[in-house]
Amino acid sequence: MEERRVTNAEQAGMAHGRMGWLEADPLKFFSGAAERNKEDIVAVLLKYLGALESGLVLELGSGSGQHVQRFAQALPRIQFQPTEFAGHPSPRAEKQEVARILGSIAAYCAGSANVMPPQEQDATVLAASALVADEAVDAMVSINIIHVSPPAVLQGILAGAGAKLKPGGLLVLYGPFQRDGVITGEGNQRFQVMLQELDASFGIRDITEVKAQAAPFGLSLLEEIHIESSNNYINVFHKGQAGSGSL
Repeated sequence: MEERRVTNAEQAGMAHGRMGWLEADPLKFFSGAAERNKEDIVAVLLKYLGALESGLVLELGSGSGQHVQRFAQALPRIQFQPTEFAGHPSPRAEKQEVARILGSIAAYCAGSANVMPPQEQDATVLAASALVADEAVDAMVSINIIHVSPPAVLQGILAGAGAKLKPGGLLVLYGPFQRDGVITGEGNQRFQVMLQELDASFGIRDITEVKAQAAPFGLSLLEEIHIESSNNYINVFHKGQAGSGSL
């Protein structure tokens, strides 16, 4: 991967690696983690959505726009709706200006006909949002969000998936996970300590608990994919035919 010079320090990236506004293209934010993990995630989307002749994918917390630009390139028949929200989870980083980060997404996706204009969306109130119609979305994607957010964000994503996904739709969650209270790997163990020091409500979520929280919204875990290089997981949830649930 080519070196990308950015204007703020690497430690601003919540241990996700180099992150900042590109010196050579200041309209674009750059995330080293997004550059590393996008191919693993796009492979999963291709597996489940590649045969569709049309469809709609909602991304929550699109960040720089690197992910959605790659997804749209790989799935040209699918429409993508990227979103972001104001703020930044790390007190070491500058507070995120939502208009500027939405501009970064637009800059990455310029020329991508199947990417809709990025929108501001608070995940905690997604189920009641008019951004997309109920039961209109084929898949929702959230990447490296729920561990650097309070529990209300995860709950909002699950409730939103219950309301917005079509029956048979998918919720894709990427990031570090623990299982039954056990965090594997020294890196993730150190990361958990750092997250808890930043905010006691942050932390690596337990997949067993996430499954239990998802069930009332008609969601069940379909596939769990371990990415060894990062010790992260791609967890794919499926919305059943009955019930959408709500908060």
